[in-house]
Amino acid sequence: VLQRSIRSSDVAFRLGGDEFALILQPASEQSTATVIERIYSEIAKDSLLSEFGVASAIGSAMWRPGETIESLFKHADENLYKGKFNH
Repeated sequence: VLQRSIRSSDVAFRLGGDEFALILQPASEQSTATVIERIYSEIAKDSLLSEFGVASAIGSAMWRPGETIESLFKHADENLYKGKFNH
């Protein structure tokens, strides 16, 4: 699902368990929103995921110069919980 949802310049990887991360290059709020909607759409139309009732919650954050990886993931996690019940 993730590979079908991202561009060739993007990277998807598993953090652990059921957590994944994407690095979108280049990224803007619009491109991030487009990829997120694509992921939700791919999940919804995947017959195996639908059969087992798999859903997702997505949080995003834009890296800023001087930001640490820890703060980037913290912002993404905070945004995940803000949007968790929107899909």
